[in-house]
Amino acid sequence: GEAATVVRPWTEDARVRALSFTGSTEVGRHLYRQSAGTMKRLVMELGGHAPALVFADADMDNAVGEVMKAKWATTGQDCLGVNRIYVERQIYEAFCTAFADRVAALKVGNGLETGVEIGPLMHERAVRKSQEHVAGALAKGSRLLAGGKRHEAGRLFMQPTLLADVPDD
Repeated sequence: GEAATVVRPWTEDARVRALSFTGSTEVGRHLYRQSAGTMKRLVMELGGHAPALVFADADMDNAVGEVMKAKWATTGQDCLGVNRIYVERQIYEAFCTAFADRVAALKVGNGLETGVEIGPLMHERAVRKSQEHVAGALAKGSRLLAGGKRHEAGRLFMQPTLLADVPDD
């Protein structure tokens, strides 16, 4: 359901003594404000930009494989999944090329089909948000190395996407 509809009864009811939430910092702030009146205990894992670091002395194949797992193990929809990859300049372009090849090769489709690695996003808003993120990054000078568009698998599917040279903001 819609968070605003579902959550209010929990935050306002004094019988609910604690809430646990995993998600965005924006929603976390909202829950915090709504829970203040009943002094709830809140446990939150809030979104961030979980980084992976790749240094010049790394084994390239191993580094690409490990970052692939860290980002795509749960189809990329995980609050603990890697969102930013910092690569030492000497191997930056080589890593980008190798990683982009692996991202572009991910199999997208129905998760009940054998070999599918990436399924749909949860709803149309998530697809639009993904498209907005890509467009915003490109407008600020990022390079699109893989994906970036809806996938032919259906209306809730995005191509696995890789951007390089993304500014910190």
